[in-house]
Amino acid sequence: MFLLSLSGKASDECSASRRLRPCVLTSFVALLRRFLAVFLIFTQVYCLLDKYDTRILYELQRDGRLSWSALAERISLSASACQRRVEALIANGVIQNFTVNLNEEALGHHVKAFVAVNIDRQQTKLAEDFRLRVQKHPQIQACHMISGTIDFILEVVATDLDALGNFIDSDLLAMPAVKDASSSIVLKVVKPKATMIEWRRIAAAD
Repeated sequence: MFLLSLSGKASDECSASRRLRPCVLTSFVALLRRFLAVFLIFTQVYCLLDKYDTRILYELQRDGRLSWSALAERISLSASACQRRVEALIANGVIQNFTVNLNEEALGHHVKAFVAVNIDRQQTKLAEDFRLRVQKHPQIQACHMISGTIDFILEVVATDLDALGNFIDSDLLAMPAVKDASSSIVLKVVKPKATMIEWRRIAAAD
């Protein structure tokens, strides 16, 4: 009886193992399909950019006010060809908008900090309220939701350290969803934001 019991138990375990394997395989296949879908979308957009598109984007990042003739001279294309390519890049969503880079210190923002924030994610309404307040707050330049023990990273500017402290104490920690926050002050910008186009150009040069 004991041997039969062990045999029956082993048989049950084998059956459970056989049932589990298809589930694991199905989950893996589904995850692989999602990855391939994202990869294909990225590859299609990425491969659409030939050397002229890449150079156009690089030059416009350096100076978005370039005239068609000035842009054409820099990349060795006609002005009309440059215009058509830029319009196509806009239509395809590669170029989202044209903007300017501001000197923060010239605007009186002498302090920049990255603020790590944890919120109460269980309260969905409070979490949504936090996102809306962050989007509207003038001192918050960027907000990233990240994985790990921290929920959000905020890029914040202030006129001085007192103003930064007031922002954290009076504005940020006063938001109902925020549980805690800690800041790291930027001492020096070693490398400003670089885009994929700049990375590709540097990699090609190397």
